[in-house]
Amino acid sequence: MSNGGIIGPVNDPTTGTQAQITTPFTASGTFTAAPRSTSATVLLIAGGGGGGICGGAGGGAGGLILTPSSFPITGGSSYPIIIGGGGTGGTFPGNSSQQQGQVGTDSTGFSLTAKGGGGGGTGQTTCSPSFAKGGSGGSGGGNRAYRATSGCASTSTQPTQPGDSGTYGFGNSGGTASVPFIPAPYAGSGGGGAGGVGGNGGSLPVSGGAGKDVTPSFGAAPQPFYGPTAGVYAGGGSSSSTFPGGNNSNPGGGPGGGGIGNGSTTPGSATAGTSNTGGGGGGEYRGCTPVTAPSGGPGVALVQEPAVSFFTASGVWSLSEQYNFKKAGQWT
Repeated sequence: MSNGGIIGPVNDPTTGTQAQITTPFTASGTFTAAPRSTSATVLLIAGGGGGGICGGAGGGAGGLILTPSSFPITGGSSYPIIIGGGGTGGTFPGNSSQQQGQVGTDSTGFSLTAKGGGGGGTGQTTCSPSFAKGGSGGSGGGNRAYRATSGCASTSTQPTQPGDSGTYGFGNSGGTASVPFIPAPYAGSGGGGAGGVGGNGGSLPVSGGAGKDVTPSFGAAPQPFYGPTAGVYAGGGSSSSTFPGGNNSNPGGGPGGGGIGNGSTTPGSATAGTSNTGGGGGGEYRGCTPVTAPSGGPGVALVQEPAVSFFTASGVWSLSEQYNFKKAGQWT
């Protein structure tokens, strides 16, 4: 009667494990969940904003979404992932709207939307027209009003997105340019980052906002899926009033992919946001010379499915064994 009165072989349960899986996306594609997965940690980052020109400000980082590990998914199901590109940098010659950096492209997946970063502002005497003001986006672009006497700041749109996109969203505004006229290094500000507001114009260095460190969620660096920034993403671009080397530092976490602004008198040395970080592009050159400011960095996504333990067996089971394993949530 060891089988509870049922004729058949005696079965002992065997234990199996579905290993932890981390899947990176540096381009658009489709994520297919492992058969037994019921939850995951999702990181989704949009493209960063382009840097401004003519004393341009830094571009804002792409919006960053980081869910808890309990975010629900369905084992075996497929989910389309769209990775947004970086916004183009401002260009001269061109009208004021063309001199401002362009907004990055949104990234989407799992019914989440990460908003593209705002472009960096261009040289104007005030915040009106609005091209001097950094563009709104996941993180706002830096602001470039070199005679500003009142507030001139961009807006971060990621934390105000509906549903989980805002609940788990990170982004900050660009720095303000509300300083008296400063002949040099002018008053451009840094683009916002997922971990902090961009540096305010008129001080040195005018750094981009810090990126966000995701290693507490995905594991300590180095990891092959982190890329070049060791698990820190979505840093803002620094302003053209920053001398080379004054990029978006993030003490204790490392850089977040924001581009370095050109603070020299020679055009063309600003850098783009690091690819697949959502970093904002650096602001280009204090003067207005025929050149294009760098673009923001494309976005990225990471999906981590936790390890899952399960019991399996074949043959005939007693009703009492079925009941016990079903009650424990371990019946397959």
